[in-house]
Amino acid sequence: MYLSVVDLIRTPEDVRLLTYEVARELARQQVRYAELTITPFSSTRRGIDERAFMDAIEDARKAAEAEFGTVLRWCFDIPGEAGLEAAEETTRLATDDRLRPEGLVSFGLGGPEVGVERPQFKPYFDRAIAAGLHSVPHAGETTGPQTVWDALTHLRAERIGHGTSSARDPSSSRTSPSTGSRWRCARPPTSPPARYGPSMSIRSRSS
Repeated sequence: MYLSVVDLIRTPEDVRLLTYEVARELARQQVRYAELTITPFSSTRRGIDERAFMDAIEDARKAAEAEFGTVLRWCFDIPGEAGLEAAEETTRLATDDRLRPEGLVSFGLGGPEVGVERPQFKPYFDRAIAAGLHSVPHAGETTGPQTVWDALTHLRAERIGHGTSSARDPSSSRTSPSTGSRWRCARPPTSPPARYGPSMSIRSRSS
């Protein structure tokens, strides 16, 4: 279903409209800050020009802050199921100063966890971290606590998306205060994912 919706996003104008309307809905809910996870690879591989994509999300971000008072920031997300090609492309877009959007603050890894080993993405996270981005991969939602350990040790995670399997290994949870890592357990695995359009999920703060 999600990928079917993504296929409907064909132009930079679609991206801009979707981003702006997500911001409008967040403002209606009195959200003052939202970090939207965006998967640019999902759009650029479907033919949307990368420069136009960046301009679209940035124009929507600035308009949302000016009109609604809601501050948006971006997390660029590797779709793990798409492999190292997607990792390279996402990292390039996140670290190239000619393309990197002003609102980009973090770097993530999403998609299915089963069969997508976290350590293989270490070189890409190293480059993103060196460029000043925060490491915020998903881990331990549909796999065991070892995936959480891998995200902490190989990807230097500062925030873990989900991480619910850590409950089966208390030592991984005890590690988080000393590393500064945080868990973001947004919903149980049986709930529908909160994703919007071409590539968006939300971490937000209300007033």
